[in-house]
Amino acid sequence: MPIVNRIAEFSEDMKTWRRHLHQNPELGFDCHKTAAFVKFLTEIGLEVHQGVGVIGVLKVGKGNKTIALRADMDALPIKEKSIHDYVSNSVGIMHACGHDGHMAMLMGAAQKLSLDRNFDGRIVFIFQPNEEHGLGAQAMIEEGLFEKFSISEIYAFHNLPGSPLGEVSTRVGQICSSGHI
Repeated sequence: MPIVNRIAEFSEDMKTWRRHLHQNPELGFDCHKTAAFVKFLTEIGLEVHQGVGVIGVLKVGKGNKTIALRADMDALPIKEKSIHDYVSNSVGIMHACGHDGHMAMLMGAAQKLSLDRNFDGRIVFIFQPNEEHGLGAQAMIEEGLFEKFSISEIYAFHNLPGSPLGEVSTRVGQICSSGHI
């Protein structure tokens, strides 16, 4: 079954979440309203931790392997010139790089996986601030992300406007990595 069909039941939720996040962008580490919004993860049964970023944990079965999925939370200091009905409410700040979509997709994945529970192990959903300046990941690592959650593998994604709906591109090694690494 195509991936689009497996998550179609959440498409309206994800659209609503993305538009809300797009209207309420925050910069750098100052993502407090965004963090409060993604804490909806508690409503779908995830254990939620907040420090530098927000971490949702979903444990199913007795498996010991932990896979992490990551999305970035911060926006850019850019004045939005769009005219759609969900433009940024923050003057001079907008989600011009798709982070609003990344968060909505990760929230949708968390919701789908919390309902299906067709795996054995743990999934850690990472919402990372300050990706644009290359500081958020390091701060979360220094805060003990890998030690606290024993993450075996970590995956992130980035939308690519113009790609066909439902298509995923990947390769071995890094892809779309920041110049700050």
